[in-house]
Amino acid sequence: MNKIAILFGLLLVALGLYGYLGQASSTKPVPVAAADGGAALRETSTAKASPTALIPAAFGVLLLICGLIGLNPKSRKNALHAAAGIAVLGVILGGGRFLSKVGPLLSGDPAINQRAVIFTGVLGLICLVYVVLSVQSFIAARRSRTAKTT
Repeated sequence: MNKIAILFGLLLVALGLYGYLGQASSTKPVPVAAADGGAALRETSTAKASPTALIPAAFGVLLLICGLIGLNPKSRKNALHAAAGIAVLGVILGGGRFLSKVGPLLSGDPAINQRAVIFTGVLGLICLVYVVLSVQSFIAARRSRTAKTT
């Protein structure tokens, strides 16, 4: 399970970096004065990359650290439980933020940053998959221990 924690950690780091680095290259239509005195829309890429786009990467780094600590058999149990706890926080924060913004996103509210809402949803989904895999692993480990003692 520690290798899975490392894999999910790397996946979340990649998501955060893509969200941060890809954000600066996105374009938005902005109104500008046209030559005839009216208004026209022009694509511009003046948007600055927001550091909050790195939140998935922060969760990923924590999962990665837990996975690396879990390579030591003596600390595996505690490290993987910590990784599961971090992933639960990712589900609550990422999934909760996504669910709170999905209505305005679907209604086409221009005040909603669609990219940010989608990335928080992906964060919540990735963490949810990790939590499910962790719980299954914990149950299997418990069954294995009880089968050995009986």
